[in-house]
Amino acid sequence: MDETREYLAAAYEEVKRKNEIATEIDDLKVRKRKLTKSLSASEKSMNSEIDSTIKNRRSQLVSTYDTRMDSNRDKRRKVISKREKKKRQRMDERFSEETKHIRENNGDLKTELSTLLRRNHLPSMCGTKGYFLLFSPDGAGEWMIRILLLVAIFIGIPGIFMEIIKHASLLKKPGVNVTAWCVVWFAVFFVFLLIIYVIIFNTTRLKAPEVLREARGIIDGMDANNRRMKAIRNSIDKDKDESGYNLEAYDEKLQTLDYEADEIGREKQEALRKFDDETAGVITDEIKQRKLPAIEEMRQELDGINENIERCERDLEQVNGRIQTQYAPYIGDDMCREDRLTDLISLMEEGQAGTVSQALEIYRGK
Repeated sequence: MDETREYLAAAYEEVKRKNEIATEIDDLKVRKRKLTKSLSASEKSMNSEIDSTIKNRRSQLVSTYDTRMDSNRDKRRKVISKREKKKRQRMDERFSEETKHIRENNGDLKTELSTLLRRNHLPSMCGTKGYFLLFSPDGAGEWMIRILLLVAIFIGIPGIFMEIIKHASLLKKPGVNVTAWCVVWFAVFFVFLLIIYVIIFNTTRLKAPEVLREARGIIDGMDANNRRMKAIRNSIDKDKDESGYNLEAYDEKLQTLDYEADEIGREKQEALRKFDDETAGVITDEIKQRKLPAIEEMRQELDGINENIERCERDLEQVNGRIQTQYAPYIGDDMCREDRLTDLISLMEEGQAGTVSQALEIYRGK
């Protein structure tokens, strides 16, 4: 191998060119990765802004109509409340009118009862339902109630007072026979209540039985009147005919509000349809016009980088081809390096070798 120094210099230039191209490719790929990341982030930011803007604008549009609908519902509730109040007032007036004669009769009966008791020197409690339940029951139902009342009075009340005294006094005194004293106090209250009951019974029930029968008749008459009024109230409450209550003005307001609610609903649907079909597209175009220039610039820069990479890879392939065909077969792949070629050239420049073969032998130590 008698090639001259120029052969090694040419090989050196090819290897140097190969390394420069490889470095350029690496730099381009680094730029490509960074630019690709920035481009992806910009596109994502643009799409996110489009989505959030459309969502917020649509939400604001919906909120506007929902506010109107809420206002409509509030007005409707107020009208319904006023209507129900007026209806109840008219129902009460109707009840008052239809029961006027019954209430007047009850008033007459109360006066008659009060006069009867005063004339016969009987206390006003003799004109109460409770008195007759305790002292002159009539019928199985009242007898059952009387038994329960007597149990509550003669057992319940003494028992309560006995427990109060037990916990307030007896349990705090050591050496006291609590059970015995409880029995004593229970008996005291029982006897006390029994005496009161007997006194009331003797001074009223036994004193004027005929007067009490007459008083009972008056009370029964008032009870019958009360049942009649209750029946009338139930009949009025269940009556579905509202024509007599003059509620037409409220019904007209409710009808107007219902129509208004339907109109708001139709307007809302139309506004949303127009927003989805037109406005959303306008918003998208506005944001893209603002964002796309920078994105397009990055895309073009990325395309340029890709073209440069492809060009450099073609150049690298050509240089590698020349090295492998023109130099590597003669000096070896291991010597196709800048540092080693520089050493070989130095050997020839210093006169230590006259040919490439001699330079290789000296470098390898042969």
